[in-house]
Order: sequence, then structure tokens, then C-alpha cells
Amino acid sequence: MSALKDGKVFAPLTFEGCCNRDLFETWRSQSLIPQLEPGDIIIVDNATFDQGESIREVVEDAGCEIWYLPAYSPDFNKIENW
Repeated sequence: MSALKDGKVFAPLTFEGCCNRDLFETWRSQSLIPQLEPGDIIIVDNATFDQGESIREVVEDAGCEIWYLPAYSPDFNKIENW
């Protein structure tokens, strides 16, 4: 799992097994949020662990927005083609 900003990967996390809400929330709070700047937009796919009010609140508290991609859309998800 990682993020992409200005063509550069940041906040990388490797793990064994499947991703779930606990892992995503830990990554988000410990790796992603500290590296964001107010006004950044986070674009995520529609995995169930990416969604929820608590996730949106944390992102918005950091001064950022979260946008959700339509169902499976690799053409819009730059990190899948990186």
C-alpha cells in the first residue's frame, strides 16, 4: 500500500495477507496523514475498508479531501499503472 503525489510514491507499507480496515486505518494515521498538506486530495478505490465516516473525518481534519473512484477503474487510479 502506498500513496502517489506529484509522480512520487510516499508512505509505502508492505504486508503479508489481505488488507482490512484495521491495517488501512493504521497506515492512514501513522504514514499517510502526517505527510499530507492541507488542500491535498486523497483518491481511493471502493474497497470496503476505504470507506466510512471515521476515515472521512480524519482526512478532513487534516484539511484534505477524499474522493472515491467508480467501481474498478484502473484508468483513473494512477498508482495501479505506476
